[in-house]
This record gives sequence, C-alpha cells and structure tokens, in this order.
Amino acid sequence: MKNLTVLLIILAACFTSKAQTPADLRINEIAVMRDSSGVANDVWIEIYNSSTSRIDMQQLFISDDRNNLRKCHIPANHNETQFPSRGFVVLDGDGQRDKGALHTSFDLSKSKWLYLVESNGYIIIDSAAVPQSGVSARVVDGSGEWQIVQTATKGYSNMPDDGIANAEKFTTVDPYGGGVAIISMSVVFSVLIVLSLTFTLVGKFFKRKDEKLTVSVSTNNVTAPKSTDSTDDDMAAVAVAVTLYLNDAHDDANHRLTIVRTSSEAWKNAVL
Repeated sequence: MKNLTVLLIILAACFTSKAQTPADLRINEIAVMRDSSGVANDVWIEIYNSSTSRIDMQQLFISDDRNNLRKCHIPANHNETQFPSRGFVVLDGDGQRDKGALHTSFDLSKSKWLYLVESNGYIIIDSAAVPQSGVSARVVDGSGEWQIVQTATKGYSNMPDDGIANAEKFTTVDPYGGGVAIISMSVVFSVLIVLSLTFTLVGKFFKRKDEKLTVSVSTNNVTAPKSTDSTDDDMAAVAVAVTLYLNDAHDDANHRLTIVRTSSEAWKNAVL
C-alpha cells in the first residue's frame, strides 16, 4: 500500500508539475513594413508564451547578432515583460531603447536573423529569419514552419478561430492542466488494472490446467486397466499352455506345442 501511494505521488508530480520557464517562450511573428520608398515604418517582434502559466521575460536577451547574443537586455521589474498563459508580448524593433523596456537596441529592419537568449547570455531559446519586407509568422503559434503572410496578427493568434487545434481549445478550459492530469492518470491506471486482471486470469487458467493434468495422471496410475495385449497376459497364456502340456493336453500327432489363448479370468483361476 505504501509503494502504491508513492507511485501515485510520482505520477501526479509528472503530470501536474511541468516547469514553466522562459524556455517556453517563442518568437512567433516578425514584421518589417516599408513604405513606397523602402523606408521601414512599422517594425516589431511578437513573442509567444507556449506554456499554461505566466512567465516573465525579464533578464533575457534578444539579439540580431549570433556573435553577440547579449546585444539587447530585457530589464527587470517591468510589468510589460509579463506573459499571460498562451499570451503575446510585442517588442518594437526600432532601435530606440530609450523609449522603454519593450524597444530593442538595434534596428530590426537591418537585421537578417533574430535570437531570443536565456538570461545567462549564451543559451538560445529560439531563433528566426527576419523578412526584408512584409510579415513572417509561424503557421501554428509557438511551433511549426514559418510563412510570409498578407495580414499581420500583431499581439494575437496566427491561426483563425476554425483553425485552432483541439489542444489549444482544451487549454482555454483547463489552463492549469488539472483535467489533463486526471485524464492521463485515469488512462495509466486503467491500463494497469487491465494488465493485472489479464495476468490473474491467465495464471488461474494455467493453474487449473495443471491441477487437472495432475489428477488425471494420478487416476491413471491407480485405476487404469491393463491392456489385454500386455506382456503379463502373454506370460499367463504361456504358463497355462505349459501346464496343459505337462498334463498331456497337447497335440501328440504333430509333435508340437499348442498354445491356446484364453481369457485372463481363465488363467487367474488355474492351478499351476
């Protein structure tokens, strides 16, 4: 019982205590909008929280230089850097950092690649190519391939309402994963119960089969009748024939011993 309790605790922890860290953040959409003369007039980066818990991106880095991943530091103690569950934060890529925590220190319109980096300054959480003009977005929020889109979805999901995956819909009604944990544990224990019953029934089947075989062998050793063609019957027949021979009950005309097979009852009562 104690071991079962420990197992339940471990399974519950596995399903319900998934760590929600900045590693769950993803670059989700990048826009470099230019006017007719080619000058960038709307440049931004959308970051997506793919987890089911609130995450703060403070102390992270964002850079457009693979050799300098600490190019732009996201400061701490800013409400703007808080991500709600399955939420979005948009950074202005105008290179005007003095305007606030959500402005990059580099001009995104001149960048080719974008890197989201851990607070240690060298582990890359996510990266993406920067479009020279237009809007590039993930097909599915937080994962999957990128595509050039005609209409930006700044601060909102890249998928239309009818394209939302079932998992995403379930998350909206179960943001903390309690339902997922219950369903998962139910499946696990159902499988364990089925396996236990199966092994029990199979064990009983073979046990009964062995018991029947043992009883059958025991019964045969005690009560099984001997075959009329057995060696004992043959020897008895020879004994009767020899007795008859000694009593002159044989075929003198042909000078040969005549052995007559008789029933077992006959020789049992014979006096040798």
